[in-house]
Amino acid sequence: MIRSIPYRHVYSHEFVFTRRDGLKLTTLATLTLGTFRKNLDRYALLKIFRGVLSKWLRETPEGQRAWKDSCHTFNIGDYALLEDTIKRWCFERFRKRGIVAVDLDLVPVVEEYDYDWVLRVLR
Repeated sequence: MIRSIPYRHVYSHEFVFTRRDGLKLTTLATLTLGTFRKNLDRYALLKIFRGVLSKWLRETPEGQRAWKDSCHTFNIGDYALLEDTIKRWCFERFRKRGIVAVDLDLVPVVEEYDYDWVLRVLR
């Protein structure tokens, strides 16, 4: 039997992380967290994400190893390397606290353009 699932709006919030080598931007990471709960603002979602992730780092052998391997500075780049492993453990814990979607996009910056760079070609 197939049951239909009623449409529910997902409120999503994005967080942008940057990596620089001196003044040069080398990597952008965009973390998107989604929730069904309208009352969870971006700061609450980030707090939940960090709290669950901290629990994984403290309480699992994989997390403890990741914490040690990151020289106790586990950041978004470390998360990206272990995302699939982390999500398996964290998914249900995220869901119980209101996070229903976690997505991470990494973009290596090969060439950087000024935001105000005019895209129209003048003839």
